[in-house]
Amino acid sequence: MATLVVANIAIVEKENVIRDGRPVFVRLAPVDPRSLMQGDYMQLDFGLPNRWGWNNHHRGDQRPTVFVRPDPALPLAHTLHPTSGEEVRQANDLEVPLSAKDGGWVFVTDAWFFKEGDAERYAQARYGEFRILPNGSALLVGMADGQLRPIR
Repeated sequence: MATLVVANIAIVEKENVIRDGRPVFVRLAPVDPRSLMQGDYMQLDFGLPNRWGWNNHHRGDQRPTVFVRPDPALPLAHTLHPTSGEEVRQANDLEVPLSAKDGGWVFVTDAWFFKEGDAERYAQARYGEFRILPNGSALLVGMADGQLRPIR
């Protein structure tokens, strides 16, 4: 019974992020193209360079965060910026905690799963489509091409 309650709470939380979150598109960084070979899975990277030194900027059990900032060159597109002392928060920034994965940090997730046989269509992905709440809760909801058109 407790497992069912926890699962239902997680579903409701994700529904809230999808419904109320701000649409945000973040550019994908290059990843090994063989990650599409399984036919239903794509490995993702949203460009968190190692030079940011995440392990040096977070304290104890507190997760490091990034500023998700509108990109002036492309409406709805956003860029990631470290929240270290060198970056000043701007008015439209959203602060999102990073997620621990395999001894490092990722922006929300490092994978996108799709129906088998759709790999060719998703190979056109250039942006991850997210919904982000003001409190930093974020969810990857889709992929988009270079003109931010959703890939469905």
